[in-house]
Amino acid sequence: MTAKELVDNTFCPYIDFKRAPERSFKNEISQRPVPFHDEAVRLGTLTYIREAQKSGRERVFQALKPECTDGLGDAYYDLLRKVCDDYNAEHDTDVGNWDRLVHSLRHCGNNTIRRISPDREARFELFGHLDGSVNVETYSERLPILRISTIVNVFPVVTASIRPLLAR
Repeated sequence: MTAKELVDNTFCPYIDFKRAPERSFKNEISQRPVPFHDEAVRLGTLTYIREAQKSGRERVFQALKPECTDGLGDAYYDLLRKVCDDYNAEHDTDVGNWDRLVHSLRHCGNNTIRRISPDREARFELFGHLDGSVNVETYSERLPILRISTIVNVFPVVTASIRPLLAR
């Protein structure tokens, strides 16, 4: 993530995935705003990003570097591939196609939201999927960021016992 991708408004801060020229996108719907989970805000993520902006750092998380030509996300996939390979070697097994493993994370997130919220349209918007409807894809504007935020915040909080490292 680059520091300039943060849209730091009071009511709903979000990452604007169309602001960074070094990103490549699969399709137009992939260029979307993604709001922060309330727990990420509580843990000090916005403070950390603001500090990165003030210090002039272009990338917020310096350890995540674009190592491939496909963009910043490749470091994540490369790390998961290494984890799978290491697991396979250690257990003398094959956990299967690592692409499917990574893609299953999207399914898990989608299923989690679907069980809790009936808002199909917001779920599609959050994950950057089209719904196949000409009305939505051609004639409609993006959903309001607050509506997408309600979907993000249905994910369970597993870090409630962690104290924030940075003050807000």
